[in-house]
Amino acid sequence: MAHPRSALLNVMVAAAQKAARKLVRDFGEVEHLQVSKKGPADFVSTADTTAEKTLCAELRKARPRYAFLTEEEGAIPGTDTSNRWIIDPLDGTTNFLHGLPHFAISIALERDGEAIAGGCPPGGGPRIRCLPRASLIGAATTTPCSCARWRR
Repeated sequence: MAHPRSALLNVMVAAAQKAARKLVRDFGEVEHLQVSKKGPADFVSTADTTAEKTLCAELRKARPRYAFLTEEEGAIPGTDTSNRWIIDPLDGTTNFLHGLPHFAISIALERDGEAIAGGCPPGGGPRIRCLPRASLIGAATTTPCSCARWRR
């Protein structure tokens, strides 16, 4: 029997689902994305930034006073000093950019310095994608792993 989600988790899941629709489209066209290097083996793509903007906009609609800590923009203040969304819009960017379907959107809510809700929703299915590479330099390989379930 399925357990009903709290209103808070419904907000988080709805935001993740909206951002995920665009990520799925981008994943199908990953070779056309603009990618920048932040550091050694640390990349950011237009998929990351678009997903982050979507997540912030959707979460702000539901909880307009909450602050944010995001991977790409960093700290974004809010008028509510107790609550802060923590977002990784594309957890697994390297996998995503290599066409490996092991990535997720991660969202948590921190209240007074303690994480009170969060997770990463399960992916959209067992798709496997291989991009052509001339050598193993710059390539990525992985084994499947499960994602944490939403909890509250």
